[in-house]
Amino acid sequence: MTFQPQQQQHEGKKRLSSLCLSSGEEENDTPNQQQESPPKQRNLPPPPRSFIKTSSSPSLSFRLKKSSSLNEVLAMEAKLDIYCNNDLERGMLYLVANRMNVMMVIGGLYLLGTLYCFETMSWGENVLNIVLFLAQMINNRRNIDLAMSYGDAFRKLDGNERKRALVSILLYTTRYLLIPHHKILFLPVTFMWFAGSNKLYHYSTFMGLLPTYYMSCLYIGTIGYLGYFEYMANGYNVKLLDILIEHCVLLACIWMFSYYWINVTGFLKHKVDKLQETRKQLETAIEARSRFMAHVSHEFRCPIMSSLGCLELLKETELNDKQNDLVDTIVSSNGILLLLIEDILQIVKLEHNNKEQKKEDSNLKTFNLFESLKSMKGIIQGYASNFKVNLNFNIDERIKQMIVRSDSSKLHQILSNLMTNAVKASKQDGEVRLKCEVLEETGEKANIRFVCQDFGCGIPQHLIPSIFEPFVQLQNNSQSKVPSTGLGLTTVSHLIKSLEGTINVESQLGKGSTFTVDLPFKLVHDEVPAQSEKVEGEDKRNCT
Repeated sequence: MTFQPQQQQHEGKKRLSSLCLSSGEEENDTPNQQQESPPKQRNLPPPPRSFIKTSSSPSLSFRLKKSSSLNEVLAMEAKLDIYCNNDLERGMLYLVANRMNVMMVIGGLYLLGTLYCFETMSWGENVLNIVLFLAQMINNRRNIDLAMSYGDAFRKLDGNERKRALVSILLYTTRYLLIPHHKILFLPVTFMWFAGSNKLYHYSTFMGLLPTYYMSCLYIGTIGYLGYFEYMANGYNVKLLDILIEHCVLLACIWMFSYYWINVTGFLKHKVDKLQETRKQLETAIEARSRFMAHVSHEFRCPIMSSLGCLELLKETELNDKQNDLVDTIVSSNGILLLLIEDILQIVKLEHNNKEQKKEDSNLKTFNLFESLKSMKGIIQGYASNFKVNLNFNIDERIKQMIVRSDSSKLHQILSNLMTNAVKASKQDGEVRLKCEVLEETGEKANIRFVCQDFGCGIPQHLIPSIFEPFVQLQNNSQSKVPSTGLGLTTVSHLIKSLEGTINVESQLGKGSTFTVDLPFKLVHDEVPAQSEKVEGEDKRNCT
């Protein structure tokens, strides 16, 4: 059985996404992309499952992956397919929404217009018409891009926008007067011009609505001029009606299009403003929550540390066996509570770091990878002895002489979380293995795999997709040997993502679990490594 994440889109949606309008453009003005640093950025980091995908392994495998702006655009475009029930509807939607199809239609119209001009105008007039057309397209390309794209729907005017609009009006008027009949040829480029200008009317009502009113005046003036002379020359006849119908229909199309576009744009702008306001409120609430959690956790931590210190002093006094047992129970309970508080503080710290990713480089240090693993082994060994579990470390010979530059504290937290989790899942006299091997080594970089394996209870198949989510536990705290918050693997997934690594999970119920972590390390050849940092007690996190 292979788990398929809910994030996978329907195959039809994928086909539509790859072909639909502006498939390579970014939506720079959507609320999701206005965040300071993704997560999304500005709120809580996304659930780790959104960075996990399955492998072909029958025991289920998940991999952390980076999200990109292109994926967000494709996901947005796939929503066009949400109401398609079959391939016929999907094909109909594709034909209308495909950018290339629209450009082909417009190109066909201009081809017809060119043929018409060749038949009705002189060579000099044709050359002038082509020059004016190219100048108009170049000058007006910004509005055409706006009309043919999702992005920049509410982009502000720049300093040259008014000049471009005036030049466009001049060029358009010249071509309009040059071609005496079939003014409908101007309609496609007119609609593009209107679409681009109307998208900007929120920032300049005059510039946004200028094309509509100018074109209206131009058509009304043409009706009056041509209609007057036709009526004076021949009276009321069919030719006069042709003039009225041709220009009035085009005028009606312009007003209907402007009405629709302005109202839709205004509605979307209102929605975007509301979303931005909601986003700010959520950011404020989440920051307040994080401050509250950090403050409360700190306030709890201080008296607990004081209590533990007093208990240690109390144990040095003369106590009978019953009193010693009571003191040990209190110390154990306080220790568990302290670990739970440290878990909460760790999550708050991770959320804060996600918003300030630029500061990550300050934590990078040069260290001996083997010595760091050896230091961690000593601490995990003491933890495993409490559960009567044996540890087996298998380290690649190439790692023993390897000097790397990375965040050693994050590496300790990742491995210690996985190891302590494996120890808790193992039976008495069981074994937990950690294998470290070099997958690939170049002159400046090495990819190293860490495989943590236990032979304990295993993870139920239905829980594997959610084990990296916060507060997910395989057992209730009342049933677990060691109480936990369910934040350990959440911490692991965030740390691995921050180190640009991946994690795979393979598990069979009753046979054990295997966590495979691949991390990139920068190799250092000419620096003296810093002394390996000691692993703090709080790194020994309780996992799910």
